[in-house]
Amino acid sequence: MRSSSDGLAARAASLREPIWVESNEQKEAARALEMLHVQLISAVIDPYAWKWVILVLHHAVHAFLAASLDTRGEAGRTEARATGPALRVYDHGSGAELEATPGDLPELYDRMKQVTGFRPPDEVDQDVARLGQYRDALFQRIPARWTLRIDELPHLTQNCLRVVEHLGWNPGHIRWQKETLTDLARVKFLASMKALESLAGQYRPAA
Repeated sequence: MRSSSDGLAARAASLREPIWVESNEQKEAARALEMLHVQLISAVIDPYAWKWVILVLHHAVHAFLAASLDTRGEAGRTEARATGPALRVYDHGSGAELEATPGDLPELYDRMKQVTGFRPPDEVDQDVARLGQYRDALFQRIPARWTLRIDELPHLTQNCLRVVEHLGWNPGHIRWQKETLTDLARVKFLASMKALESLAGQYRPAA
């Protein structure tokens, strides 16, 4: 039998206001670069962290692509999609064409190049494609075992970050709503590039 104190505690809990964390495409883009730097620092110590670098890098590129193609400024609204009582996801008011699904990185990347006129070297296109393949292979399901060649990953990551730099500020195709997000993204981009130089040197054979 439940005590009266248990009943009061349950009632008090039910009366509490829910606590939410909120994000959007631009915040996702900047914060992903912040987390990318964290994982790159971890990779200096533990090569296994490259698995998480791939996940966060994919998320960062995906977020920058989505933010650069955002048409909500013209559409003027977003609509909520029901996902349950504890999560609300807002789709673009302009329709489903920009919805991000797990396998749509190549489509968003191609569309971005058409819209912005971005013409990167072929190796950038190839590394963005490889990033999507690596992410899908490692995270769509748990493989029985896997091996990952890591000495080439610093260069792959640098190439993918060239896309981020192009969209974010050089020349820039995102209409940033908060200067603090722009500053955070640029600072963590530069810090990540330095970490990648260190990792590339770490993997370079000794003379």
